Amino acid sequence: MVAIFVACWTGAPRPSATVRAAEAVGIHAIADRVLATTVSISCDVDGGSFTGSGAVISSAGHVLTATSVVPRGATQVTVLFPGFIRRPAAIVAVDDAVGVTLLKVEASGLASLSLASHLPELGEVAYTAGDVDDVMLANGRASFSRGVISGLYAVERQGEASFAGQVIETTAAVNPADCSSPAFPIVARDWVRAGYKPHAKCTHRF
Repeated sequence: MVAIFVACWTGAPRPSATVRAAEAVGIHAIADRVLATTVSISCDVDGGSFTGSGAVISSAGHVLTATSVVPRGATQVTVLFPGFIRRPAAIVAVDDAVGVTLLKVEASGLASLSLASHLPELGEVAYTAGDVDDVMLANGRASFSRGVISGLYAVERQGEASFAGQVIETTAAVNPADCSSPAFPIVARDWVRAGYKPHAKCTHRF
């Protein structure tokens, strides 16, 4: 699952140096906010181990991830927060059709991003965040990438994939480690939940 974060500025006219400098400051602020909510997740399933990424979606400790990261029946679920903070998590719900798992850790006052109420638009600036190659174990924060929303369309169920429905496509980097976990398109508004083959995607709005 990939979380996509979309910024409000669409960049229609070519920005001046002043605007570009202001945008750069804004990107740093967005990165800080997004990375504060991006986590690494591990669990055990039938004697094997699963790992991936997730996003904190409530200050009370709700974490959204993909079923490819935490499948139904997983045990020993652990969430690694920025700053090398580990917390055990319980599975609250699993939606196999959409491919998402909702977790809960015992915590309060956490940095979080809310789910959006509508889809982003084509051309909007987008960002992705994820625990690529276990980078959170190395420096305590996930990786971050910038792109645009490049496609909005529906897909039919194919092969072993369980999802069929609306897809959000982005040019921001989505690495293998992101795909084995939730991916997060980042929007500068609330996020909209939408399916993304082969894993679910979520968008958040600031």
